[in-house]
Amino acid sequence: MNVKVGVYRCQACKKFFRFQPPMAQKGKHYSQRAIEKARSAVAEDKTTFAGLRKRLERDFHVRPALSTAYGWFHDSADAIDMERDYERWAAEGFSGVLVVDELYDHYAVLVATDPLNDKTLSVRLCRTANEEELRQFLTHLKDLGIHPSVIVTDGAPIYQNVPKEVWPGIRQQLCIFHYTRAITKNVLTAINDLRGVLARKVGTKEDSRKLWGLRYVLLSREEKLSETQRAAIAELSARYARLRLIRDLVLKVFGLFTRNQTHLEAWGKRREIIENELYSFSDPLKRVVRTLRTEQFAKAITFLDYIDCPRTSNHVERANRYYRKRAKIHYRNRTKRAIWNMVKTDLLVRKANYGGRPPQKLQPHQRGEAVAA
Repeated sequence: MNVKVGVYRCQACKKFFRFQPPMAQKGKHYSQRAIEKARSAVAEDKTTFAGLRKRLERDFHVRPALSTAYGWFHDSADAIDMERDYERWAAEGFSGVLVVDELYDHYAVLVATDPLNDKTLSVRLCRTANEEELRQFLTHLKDLGIHPSVIVTDGAPIYQNVPKEVWPGIRQQLCIFHYTRAITKNVLTAINDLRGVLARKVGTKEDSRKLWGLRYVLLSREEKLSETQRAAIAELSARYARLRLIRDLVLKVFGLFTRNQTHLEAWGKRREIIENELYSFSDPLKRVVRTLRTEQFAKAITFLDYIDCPRTSNHVERANRYYRKRAKIHYRNRTKRAIWNMVKTDLLVRKANYGGRPPQKLQPHQRGEAVAA
């Protein structure tokens, strides 16, 4: 819809004056309402910039240029102050558990979350994720008043020393998914080796095919198996002692990371696995035992000292997956400004939709047990 306005000329000063409608800013060709709807469509409804033009044509009968719609969004996002508008709010009621991870998309993005309160605390955009960038990122979190008792990370080398430099005395929980990834890989190799042996023998080729179909099922916990899967595993295990040992090792590794135990019980289960010579019949299982011998095991069971400490870095990984999907679908321009503005607006939308839930705090166990170093 076009709105005609009057332009007047002063007879005394010979200057021209135009009446400015309240619905539009001076110098703008579109109403303020259309501009705000365009901004909220991109930020809240995840509309693409290409799709935004069709939406504005349908709702307001205007079809701005793609660059115009792009400028509306980024001009608004440029004005967002992360510390003032989001980070101070996110740091309020911090639980005591910090989860940190990085993702890569033309730039490295460091992300810190509070899993117990389901908040993204802060994000840092940098050229590459290294110890210096991580140090600056964690120092910024400290300046916000965040003092975690536990930090949950994957096994990347940059997390080995920097967190303790920023917060002396902090404890590290190594994500058990990342820690056991090498274990499951070697167990799959052991299963494949057994399958190859069965495929070469007369009369066991059918069992080899069954074992191939069950290779990932054998890496599952008992409670996650169906009755059919349990019966198939039991049938093959009854015929092959090597498969029984592999499955026994898998279940014992799972037992190392169950919550209803103490540190001493976990260390005892680990010792039982390491000292069992039956697991030395294949090189892949030897490598599993060597993985459990490393000092990383102590960091993987830090969660046992707490009631609600997460065992994995899944919370920040979910945030990272969201950002990757957002980048792939909604903004293909990978400039620093584009990535950073999308991150800022997404965080403000999460803040607006967060609600008034009470803050959660990390709860340590009262077992009277010495805390492992």
